[in-house]
Amino acid sequence: MNRPALPLLLAVYFTLSPTSWLGVSNVHANRVTVRQEAAPHRSGLDPDRPKVVPTNDPAKAVGNVYIDVPCTLFDPGKADPQQWMATATIARVTNDGFNYFYGYDPFAQTYDMMVSGFAHSSGAILQETVGVMAAHIPPIITPDNVLGVEARFRVNTTNLFPYELVGITEIALPTPPSSSLNGAQMQSLYEDGRGFSGAVYFLDHLPVGPHAIDLGAEAINHLAQRAGSVGWFGIGFAADGWDLGSSVGELVQWRVDGGGGLPEQNRPFFRIYYNAPPDPAQLSWPTPGELLDDARPTFTWEPTTDPNGDDPIHYEVRVGTDPNLVSAFVLDAATATEVFTPFPLSPGAYYWETVSTDPMGAASTSERRSFLVPVTATSTPPGRNGTPPDVTVFPNPFNPRTVVEWSSDIAGPASAWVVDPRGRRIRTLHSGWADAGPQRVIWDGTDEGGTRVSSGAYLVVVETNAGRALHRATLVR
Repeated sequence: MNRPALPLLLAVYFTLSPTSWLGVSNVHANRVTVRQEAAPHRSGLDPDRPKVVPTNDPAKAVGNVYIDVPCTLFDPGKADPQQWMATATIARVTNDGFNYFYGYDPFAQTYDMMVSGFAHSSGAILQETVGVMAAHIPPIITPDNVLGVEARFRVNTTNLFPYELVGITEIALPTPPSSSLNGAQMQSLYEDGRGFSGAVYFLDHLPVGPHAIDLGAEAINHLAQRAGSVGWFGIGFAADGWDLGSSVGELVQWRVDGGGGLPEQNRPFFRIYYNAPPDPAQLSWPTPGELLDDARPTFTWEPTTDPNGDDPIHYEVRVGTDPNLVSAFVLDAATATEVFTPFPLSPGAYYWETVSTDPMGAASTSERRSFLVPVTATSTPPGRNGTPPDVTVFPNPFNPRTVVEWSSDIAGPASAWVVDPRGRRIRTLHSGWADAGPQRVIWDGTDEGGTRVSSGAYLVVVETNAGRALHRATLVR
């Protein structure tokens, strides 16, 4: 049975005992269809710069931000340092058929990664290799934001029959792969690559050409775990169902373009899809160094967007007198793009910033600005007449309801609302015309949706043409 012709290869072989192929079962019924597409040219890639996938693939609809990570981790000590070694071959070697030696085979190593087998006679294997692709996990990838991972590589040579398969497996070894691993570590790396000790992500016949393999949910979990521990991620390549008995005396192999002098578009890499944080919010007011005339400012900013399209985005404003905002207080704006300070700020210098958070918890922080509250600042904006309203709350503390009363010396529009301990406006008590003199409303301890709020110190804010006033109301459930 003749295999496809291969170019002449020079190699030195070591005696190996017979061994089974990929250590998995029932995987043929669950093959993943290979999605073949050319890997893009990545010259000058900034490894920390997000890219948006130009695709309509619904599987990536919520994971369309990715980073391409070149597979440069394995260093067998043979490649020119200026031509980094991208992939590696691990060989399993024995001299007597009983005592095994696991290690890197320098004679089988090229700039390519090779999975191979060689049968001297029926039932005797002289050489067996598994391949490894590995890369450092960039800092932008965390245990909480991994959405997907693909292995992208180009098969340059193979003489496999169509029914002979290649498996892509989990590498669980905690020590980064290199030619300096000891025997036990080499054995672990070999067994990982062969699928004996971990998951099998993919199994199929992979012909010559470029491939983009979605490694699936297990690989996502493993990458996330390793991002928080060992800091690198790798996969193994191994043979499954290779018919060496029909190819005695012939090297059976499957080779992937490696590093060295190859063009970048042919080098193997991982494409990691991740949940990126929203773009930092652009602050509007107060402007940098603003001198305020109102000691209870309203902070405003422009709505931001999320690279993954996540919605809604939640905003918080952090305010404090410390330039680093170590001891800042937080005003929760929910999905609004402004938030009111429910209490007057003492005179002095302040700093503020906005934190934008997507539904998955990824957050970004805006620039930090300063503003000044002078001694002359009041809570009565220019152009208002009369005396600010006098507010009382009784009973206080209360449960389940309390009466809010205020008095104004002029008639006009008036508003009254409740602010929770995080600065969120949760309930409107009055909005409309109010005569001069005393006014009274009842707060029943619920928010706008009628949901009972928890115990805590709330602020009741009343605003009229004469100004704004507030009173603390303590709810005790």
